Amino acid sequence: MDFYDGKSVLITGGSSGIGLALASLLVERNCQVAILSRQAQLLENAATHLETLKSTKSAAIITIQADVTKRT
Repeated sequence: MDFYDGKSVLITGGSSGIGLALASLLVERNCQVAILSRQAQLLENAATHLETLKSTKSAAIITIQADVTKRT
């Protein structure tokens, strides 16, 4: 059994670059992944990409549009 199997992860900046690469690796290892980004279109594209990498249907991919530099 893989250590990451079934774990939940939140990745800020998960819609591109290193964040998306990390999300991709974790989705392939059956993690529940939530990615956070400021840009809705990038989130949608990233989620579509991550869906193609899922090893099981039970792996959840959640998108959150937010700016972590803003308090409200």
